[in-house]
Amino acid sequence: MSPQQPIRVDPKIWQCCAGAAVKIPKLHSHVSYFPLGHLEHVSPSPNPSTLSLLDRSCQFIPCTVSVVNLLADPCTDEVFVKLLLTPVTNNCVHQPLEVRGDQHDGVEVVSSGKTLTPSDANNGGAFSVPSECAKLIFPPLDLQAEKPSQELSITDIHGKEWKLRHVYRGTPLRHLITTNWSEFVEEKKLIGGDSLVFMKKSTRTGTETISVGIRRQKFGAATKITENSVTEAVETWLSKLYIILLLKVGVIL
Repeated sequence: MSPQQPIRVDPKIWQCCAGAAVKIPKLHSHVSYFPLGHLEHVSPSPNPSTLSLLDRSCQFIPCTVSVVNLLADPCTDEVFVKLLLTPVTNNCVHQPLEVRGDQHDGVEVVSSGKTLTPSDANNGGAFSVPSECAKLIFPPLDLQAEKPSQELSITDIHGKEWKLRHVYRGTPLRHLITTNWSEFVEEKKLIGGDSLVFMKKSTRTGTETISVGIRRQKFGAATKITENSVTEAVETWLSKLYIILLLKVGVIL
């Protein structure tokens, strides 16, 4: 069976999943690629032949951002960006095209999240939702009802729809997700320390949809690129071709 391909993600949903602190270069903007710094980041003990190759090149490579693809990992749900950088050679620099902002497109996305506790992720059948998150993201719940509850349709980062039940119960009273939560934990392989990001997308027509993203607990370097990939990038630059970078969120180019 061929591996699943990463899918493109709505830019506003992607940004909520990545976090406000993550900044991605704009399409057609000018950036500088530092191969040695990138190599040191991904490989504490780089191959001497790779260092030799980098020594023969300049310390940084001026580039323009030719392609920006906002993607989600099909296995972990983590968002990342794929950048195609075009090296600037012979002092030939194309002026960046004007990129219009999307702040006036009539679409608003608000988000709220929580880091999972061991009890949230132990597949016990329920997830405790912070009150602020429930009020901001979920439809209003009639708290005066005998057993306040509602069915939620929540879409994950890959477009799969999850039917979850939101209830308000317990001592003390709290918001919980119950039905199908165990299945969600099992399929997403959630553990304590992972975080969920709930997002509500609203349009001018009044349509509202709810999505959920995942930020995994970090144990190591937040990049998918390897030492060989850095070497290949520099070699392609020396051939005046392209540099393709796959960067996990949190990595600064």
